[in-house]
Amino acid sequence: MDFPLTSLTDQLDTPIQVENLIGSIILLNFWSTECPSCEQTDRELVDVKRSFPTLVMIAILSNQNENSSRARELFRQRGYDHLWIDQGAQFAHLWEAMITPTAMIFNESGQLRYWGAINDQTFRKKKSEVNYIYSTLVNMKKGLEADPNRTHPYGCVIVDTQPV
Repeated sequence: MDFPLTSLTDQLDTPIQVENLIGSIILLNFWSTECPSCEQTDRELVDVKRSFPTLVMIAILSNQNENSSRARELFRQRGYDHLWIDQGAQFAHLWEAMITPTAMIFNESGQLRYWGAINDQTFRKKKSEVNYIYSTLVNMKKGLEADPNRTHPYGCVIVDTQPV
């Protein structure tokens, strides 16, 4: 599947021209300021960004009950280049993301190379041993496919409806 040329807005509610991102390796991460798993994996992503400084990291805020002002404050502190506001969780539905964090990596041509968890942490396995994002990027640099190219995300459920 290719990078979605869809309409999203950034943290300032400005439409993003996603076609302008083609040519870069892109990490899209369904993200929440309230999810402990996101906070933990964000620290790992900062290390990944140090190893791959041209990686474009985009946090996607799909939770409809999330404090977007807080997200606007935190996304840069946590190492992201952009924050996209996913109104109505439409983008999450399109990509079947139900958990934060759920990450996707697209190559320079906009082709999806990885979808799923950032690392191998689970409820019973508190410390990760494998960072899937890092290993995917290393493989891409070598001209290899991601292995694995799809994993099951672990974290917090995306809230896709407004509270009543």
